[in-house]
Formats: sequence, structure tokens, C-alpha cells
Amino acid sequence: MFHPDHSALDSLFAKDMQFIIPEYQRPYSWQAEGKNDRNNQINQMWDDLWTFFREMDADKEYFLGSMVIIERGLRKLEVVDGQQRLTSLVLLFSAMRCFLRRCLAFEGDQALDDELGRYVQRAIDKLGEFVYNEQGIGLTPELKVKIARSAGYDFDAALEASAACEERTAFEAGRRDRDQKFDEIARRYFDNRDYFIDRLTKTFLDVEGKFGVDEFQEFNRFFSFLLTRVAIVLIKTADFETAYSIFEILNNRGLPLSNTDLFRNFVINKFAEKTKIDGATAWYQLEEDFVLGEDFTARWVESKTGSKQRQSAFNGIQRLYEDEGSYKSTPIKTKVEVFYADLKRDLRYYSQIVEPEDRIDDARVRNSTRFIAALGNLRYSSTLLLALFRHYRYDGSVASEAMLGLMKAYERYALSIWLHPGKRFSSAPIYQAVRELRAGKPAEAAELFALDDEEMRKLAERVDGPIENSVGKVLLAAYVWATEEGADDVVMQRLELSRSTLEHIIPINPAEGTNWESDLSTQFREEFTLRVGNMTLLTSKMNSRAKNSDFSKKKKVYAKTLLGITRELVSLDTVSEDFIRQRHARIVKALLTRWSLPSG
Repeated sequence: MFHPDHSALDSLFAKDMQFIIPEYQRPYSWQAEGKNDRNNQINQMWDDLWTFFREMDADKEYFLGSMVIIERGLRKLEVVDGQQRLTSLVLLFSAMRCFLRRCLAFEGDQALDDELGRYVQRAIDKLGEFVYNEQGIGLTPELKVKIARSAGYDFDAALEASAACEERTAFEAGRRDRDQKFDEIARRYFDNRDYFIDRLTKTFLDVEGKFGVDEFQEFNRFFSFLLTRVAIVLIKTADFETAYSIFEILNNRGLPLSNTDLFRNFVINKFAEKTKIDGATAWYQLEEDFVLGEDFTARWVESKTGSKQRQSAFNGIQRLYEDEGSYKSTPIKTKVEVFYADLKRDLRYYSQIVEPEDRIDDARVRNSTRFIAALGNLRYSSTLLLALFRHYRYDGSVASEAMLGLMKAYERYALSIWLHPGKRFSSAPIYQAVRELRAGKPAEAAELFALDDEEMRKLAERVDGPIENSVGKVLLAAYVWATEEGADDVVMQRLELSRSTLEHIIPINPAEGTNWESDLSTQFREEFTLRVGNMTLLTSKMNSRAKNSDFSKKKKVYAKTLLGITRELVSLDTVSEDFIRQRHARIVKALLTRWSLPSG
């Protein structure tokens, strides 16, 4: 048997509640690196919570998801599904305590007055009640979330240390069970906590870096919002088999009705209410003509509102229909017909974004769309492109220079983040650009993605310098596409990036007895092996055949591809230093020209 329990966070973290992360769970994986949707979950969690808090309606709650748990005793719960958000909440509350402790330690002009200091200390104590239970005669604090480990790294100790505001370096220095693989996981607790502290610092300190009464009151309102207006649905069971079957249903088979299912029913019902048109036929015509995947609903809502969804995508659709001023009946069309026409138009744009090879004739737009997709962050990039195509009413034919200019500006902006360690991708410029486009201000939208001279110089250096395989693959694709744009032939290449792998012409580790050591100096190989001029593209199967062989064997593999940058190698008797230098200069020059980056 199982039953759901809708819980606000003050109930979830109530007194003496204890959550056990069992041994069979995979390690904590959420990150705050911000390069793409797979590793910026902490960024998204903060952005979503803060946005909802600032814009919340009086009668709305923020739904943080569900947890599947097994009741192992009174207030003792084994977590089958939901450890990522649960652990992240503990880190958020811990970061709030750490932030307040830092504020309490301010000295000089920034020091808190006595009365405010007492309020801050009470808030620290209150936050402690949501992070810790007090156990035993000495009332020793114990984290509400415990990580069970029978062997290997003690992740529970890492979580405890991060919650106690310890520095990561100090924690690592004291460990005897150090291991690079485990260290990387353990650091996530500290990195995510520190990300939250950074957000709190930038949000709740004034322009002079002070924490006054007004800032404390706003902090307290945010804390109250987290406790009472953020909810998780607990699905409680008494045994593992039931819990795991629920977990599989939620994560593999999906919920009974998707956003697309609900959207379909909504449109059909609105047609039935207001017209004699067969809504089902109208809907299925959309499915036949366009790409109507699950992601479209969310992207459409965000491209129309210029903000992150606060509820489900379907709720956003309902709100758009009711609130959007353009959806009004006309003398010849009902409201639902106006809505349907708008939907049909934007589905055409979205389909061009998802299937550029088949739906976009202008090679420049087609290749820019491909490149942007290759950089990741599809949620945000697709939202921006949908708003962009809508603004320019892009039908897939020759695009205006203004539209192309904005796309290139975004390419350069996204690439600069992707190529530079430490730079985080932020959704804020995306949504602001969407709002500017909706206001009819494309120049202002483009300006949001402008790089300064120093950023342009660093980006050019990164393109010209040593790069890892994933970067080289995408840069070579951009080069191939740029070359294609200048061609006018009866036969055109179609690079399938998903099937391609990166091949180093000069192997990183040449096989013994091959020509590479005799033909090329050690200094040259060290300088150029990891640069784009020494790279090409092959399928995985052909790449495995080439391996670290002599060039005479490699070029037999190269001869089996139609890709120009690889086939150009087949006519060579040997690969010389001059050839690699010239090839590198040619590719880099084309890429720098594409993004208007400085050379030399």
C-alpha cells in the first residue's frame, strides 16, 4: 500500500524527521557548473525559487516535485527517489545559515547593531532546526539527511562538513580515504553550498555590502516562503518492491497525461465549445505537418511570456489563452480560431528549429541553428530562436541581415561561455532578449549578447589554441557548415554531427614504429596535436580503424568518407609540419571571420 502526502517544507523538515539515503542509491549528482541543462540543476533550482518568490500570487504554491520513500519507523524515511532535491534543499538551508553567520561576524562599518544581531542569531538557530535533529543527552546535532555507505568514500561526512560551513580544502586535507573519483562527487556538496551562498550574498547585501534591517526582513520573507509555500509530494510505502515500482512508473513510463496530451484536449474542447469546427481534425493536422514534441509546449509558453515557467507548461497555456490580449474574437474568427492560427504559425517556426536540415532553405540560418543546438542549453536557445523567428516571421527562405546578425551574436555569446571554464550560463539574458523581441526591439535583444573587446580577444585565442575533443568536434562542424555556405553545386554535403567523432591526424599517442616520430619534431607535435588544424571528423567505426596508425594506413580509412576536410588528406604522401600549420591557419581564419573575432 502507498499514499501521497502533500507537504510544505516546514512539514518535510519537521522535528526529529530523518531521511536515509540508502546504499543502493547513486551518488549525489546535481551541480552548479552552468554549462548546460545536465549540470546546472542548482542554478535552475535557485532561479526558479527566487523568480516564483518575487512574482508569486497570494494563493499559489511552488511545486518542487515528488519523493518516493519507505517508512522504516516513526519519522524515519528511506529515500527511493528524490535524494537530489532533498540534499539540495539541505544545502540551501545550510547556505542560508552560513550566510547569516558571516553577516554576524561583520566588523567596523558593516557590523550589525545589537538588536539586529539578536534577530540574526534567532534566524540561524531556526534554520538549524530545519537542518539538524538533536540527539542524546548532550543534544548533539545530527543532520536530518544521512547517507548510508558500507564501503568507499564517506559522503555523509562531506555533507555534514558542508552543512557546518566548513571549507572544502580543510575537509579534504583531513581525509584518509581520498580518491579522485570520490573527491569529485564530494566537492559537489561544497560547490553547491557555495553557489547558494554567492546568490544570497548578491541578493541580500546592499550596494555597500551591508546587511541591514531591510535586507534581513527580505531574507526572512524568503525563508518563510521556502517553509510554507514550497511543496513536495511524498509518496510513502511500506516496502521496497512497491516503492521501486512507483519510481519506475514516474521515471520511465511517465505520468498518465503529458503536457501535449492536455494541450490536445484543451484545443479540441475549446473548438467544441465555440465553433462547429472539428477540433480533433484541426489538431491532428498540426501533428501531421509539424514537430509537436513534449518540449514544444514549454518552449512556446516561455517564448511568449519571456520568463521561466512557474507552473506546468499546460497551466501556462491556459493562462496564455485567458490573458493574452491578442486572443480575441474578430468579426470572422472566434477566439479559439485566432489562438489556433497563432499556434500553427509558431509550430512552423519550432519545426524549423528542430529540423533545420529539412525545413530551412537559407544555409546561413540552417547552419547557425545547427551550431547553436550543438552548444547545448537547448531549453533556453530554442526559446530564444522561437521568439526570434516569430519576430522576423521567418518562413525558411532567405533571411534578413538583421536576423542573421542577432543569431551570430548569440552564437558568439554562447560559444564564449562554452569555451571558458568558470563562466556560467545564465538564463536571464535569454528571457530579457525574448521580451525585447516581443516589444519589437531586435537591436536591444542583440546587445544583450554583445562581447567586449577583451572577451572577443580571449575567445579568438581559445579557438586558435589547444582544445579538447568535444570542442574540436563542434568547431570543425562550424567550419564545414561555413564552407558549405559559400558553395554552389548540384551536390551538397550533409554533416550528421551526432554520428561524427573527432579524429587526430597526428595521433596523441603514435604507435611504435610509425612515421609520426620520424617525420615531425617532438616540439611540433606537442604544439599542434591538440589544435584544430590537426583534427578531422570520422564516424566512430572508421575512427576505431584509424587508431594510432602510420599515415599510410590512416589515409586508406580517410578515403572512405565524402567529407571534404577529411578527403583532402587522401592525396597526400605524408603529413608535413607546413601542411598542418597551413591547414590550422585556414580553419581558424574561417572561424574567426564567421564570428567577427580579432586575428593575430
